[in-house]
Amino acid sequence: MPETGGDHVSELISGGSTDLPDLSGQLYEAHRQSIYRRTDRMFAFLMCVQWAFGILAALVVSPRTWSGTSSEIHPHVWAAVVLGAIISAPPVILAMLKPGTLSPAT
Repeated sequence: MPETGGDHVSELISGGSTDLPDLSGQLYEAHRQSIYRRTDRMFAFLMCVQWAFGILAALVVSPRTWSGTSSEIHPHVWAAVVLGAIISAPPVILAMLKPGTLSPAT
C-alpha cells in the first residue's frame, strides 16, 4: 500500500496549532515528502522491470552460442544478468532503504 502521509497530516491538524500559515507549510512539506517517496519507489520498480527486459532481450536475440555440436548460454545473456544487476542494484537499494531522501549537494 503506497504511503500517503495521512498519519502525519492528521497529527498536524489535531496538534492544536492555530497558526494557519505554519500549518499550511507543514501540510505542504508532508505532501511533498510523500510524493518524493512514492516517486522513488516507482523508479525502483521501473529499474527492476528494465533489468528484466534486458535479460529477456538477450534471451530472444541470442540465447545460445554454438561451437560445433555443443552449445552454451551466450555471453550476452550472462552480461545482461550480471551487469544489469550490478548497475541496477545501487539505485534500487537506495530507493527502497531511503525513499524521499535528497542526495547531498555536490
